Amino acid sequence: MRVSWGSQVPVRRVGLREFARLEEALAADTATWLLPSSLDGDARVWNHRIRTIRGMTGLFNGSAYFACVLGPYVAGLAIVSCGQADGLYLQLLLTHPGQQGAGSLLIEHIVNDWPRPVAEVRLTTLVRARDFYLRLGFLPLQENQMRLDLRRSPQWERVGGRWRLKAYAHLTYFATWSDDISPLPPKAPLP
Repeated sequence: MRVSWGSQVPVRRVGLREFARLEEALAADTATWLLPSSLDGDARVWNHRIRTIRGMTGLFNGSAYFACVLGPYVAGLAIVSCGQADGLYLQLLLTHPGQQGAGSLLIEHIVNDWPRPVAEVRLTTLVRARDFYLRLGFLPLQENQMRLDLRRSPQWERVGGRWRLKAYAHLTYFATWSDDISPLPPKAPLP
């Protein structure tokens, strides 16, 4: 697999039709990641994650749609709606199981792409996704509700007038998969 580096962010705002098309592509691609159910408990957990991703497609009518596309492949999708005056509500965040970083990149791009300044992001999450959001600076509110205060979070900073995750603030380029390779990344052969 070949990785190339570019200065263009692989996240962009998309319209509802393009979002639906990309959603179908993500669902079709993740279906190929299912493992035989005869494998161990980890395989069952993995398959549950894949089915959850596929089951969540098509559920929301949000006000803004975002896609992270690496080369010809959909790495992640997000739906966001307006929250309070300076806040957003993240309705949906789906990422491809074979990649890492699309979720945080989507959130970073969304808070900077919004037409008005954003200081807060709220969401409802699944228990198994809480650790991901905690690493991004989200704090629990109640049960499965979480909130990110960009101004107070130690994981975020303003760089050049934009919000950046400190873990990635030093990066100038973004990785993308070339068009002439297999879907990202190839599945490991079964034992």
